Amino acid sequence: MKHAVLGIISAVTLVAVQRPGALHEEDQRAFQAQPPRVAANLENPQEAPGKSSLSPFDTPLEGYGAGVKGGEGKEVMWVASAEELTKALSGGDRHIRFKAGGTFKGPFQIEHPNVTLDGRDAPAPGVTLTGEKGLTIVARNVVVRNLRVRDVGLGKKIADGIKIGSGASDVVVDHCSISNCGDGAIDITDYDQKGVKNITVSWCLIGPQHKAMLISQVKGGISIHHNLFYSTINRSPNIQESPLCDVRNNTVYNFKLYGMRAEAGTRANFVRNLLLAGAQTRQPPQSVVVVGEAYAEGNEGPGEVNKGNLSVPVDAPKVTTQAPREAAKLVLDKAGAFPRDGVDEALLKEMRGALGP
Repeated sequence: MKHAVLGIISAVTLVAVQRPGALHEEDQRAFQAQPPRVAANLENPQEAPGKSSLSPFDTPLEGYGAGVKGGEGKEVMWVASAEELTKALSGGDRHIRFKAGGTFKGPFQIEHPNVTLDGRDAPAPGVTLTGEKGLTIVARNVVVRNLRVRDVGLGKKIADGIKIGSGASDVVVDHCSISNCGDGAIDITDYDQKGVKNITVSWCLIGPQHKAMLISQVKGGISIHHNLFYSTINRSPNIQESPLCDVRNNTVYNFKLYGMRAEAGTRANFVRNLLLAGAQTRQPPQSVVVVGEAYAEGNEGPGEVNKGNLSVPVDAPKVTTQAPREAAKLVLDKAGAFPRDGVDEALLKEMRGALGP
């Protein structure tokens, strides 16, 4: 198949994030995005125009999404603009890669099976999705890696940054950075009961954000591991009526109302998570709240963090698990989209100070 260079996307500057948690004033200037760049090597688009080594992807896919292949081995499609990305997402059986970095204005939707949306090859500053709506996934066998989602749905109609909805199964969201979205950063819901299952969200940086992650009415398995929830009001995550959830080795910092929560109708594991109070955390901290059923073990943080009501864990696929602070240090080194932008660099600077040596 012939590949044509369809042009360079116009330069767009990111809007400064409205953050629920305060960062140092001198870091504000870091929130400006670099102008988009197109990779120099476009003569043979089948070869990567960027370098995957920009990100430490020695972290395997684990949990319920361990076997997800997405568009691996399928047709490679290179994109350099929002229009090209929309066109590439109009079908399935494809591995979509970026020959340009910069800001891509949505909405974007994955509704066809066997798709990988892969930002690892994009030249600096990497790929940022934004707009009135973000990225919606309603298909099976999907991998989304190394993307930023910023400033989505901030108008009259609020929206999620990434929405995994009815019809989605075997989905991985890995090494992404999501912040300042009008509704949830990443929501996983199955209100129509169409069989959402086998979902993994891993190695992501989520925040600053009001509502971080809602998991609701999902009967299939969900793994949430090795993520940072930074300066959230609540939902880090909040699980409702979902009986197969495994939440482990996440770090939650500067939560306001509560950190993690298992609502009625839920069966979940909360294992070796680290919860750290911050300036906005209400006292006494509500770190881990169990209303439904939960197995809680090895969590570290203020208040009652290991007061589950299940004596044995909910059966779930294996995830390599470390002690809470060891996992947190790995997350600070490896999580999120690379190359890291000013938003992530600023929050990680504060996080390293809060975590200590």
